Amino acid sequence: MHEPRNAKEQIEKAFLDLLEEKPYMDITVTDIVKKADVARVTYYRNFDSISDIIESITDRMANEFVTELAPMLDYGDDRSLREFLFHFFYQLSRNSKTIFIPHSQNQNIIFYRLHDKIRAMEEAKDMHSAPEKYNRSAKMAILNDVGQKWVLDGMEETPEEMIDYMMKILRSF
Repeated sequence: MHEPRNAKEQIEKAFLDLLEEKPYMDITVTDIVKKADVARVTYYRNFDSISDIIESITDRMANEFVTELAPMLDYGDDRSLREFLFHFFYQLSRNSKTIFIPHSQNQNIIFYRLHDKIRAMEEAKDMHSAPEKYNRSAKMAILNDVGQKWVLDGMEETPEEMIDYMMKILRSF
């Protein structure tokens, strides 16, 4: 076994790869360390449990999502929003197997934790008016649900079509 430069990322990647192969509840620490090609002690230096891996992954995803998207939802910067949506839909299409297929319970684990984290981060922000508070939340929820529906329906539309669709929706608020 070799120690990768960033063992934590290697373990997270191994876990996500395993989600493509089997249900979350069937994944063991042994599976993860074998797939990541790291020592068990390396795993435990970085994580206390498999649940901690999910927390780490969803923390990073939520931080990236809120940091990149929130300002664009508030300030009418169409170019930046379009760039974010491009990244969002292409990432969804590239990672759809890991997140959605073939084990539906895996989808729920990642998306529900991510959704809860984003909601908590948004609630912590200092919003002054009801429209400000609820419009951002509604836009983020729409993006999440539309993205999820797009992947579950087989991504029939191109990412570019989805970007155009979402631009219309998000700018209608």
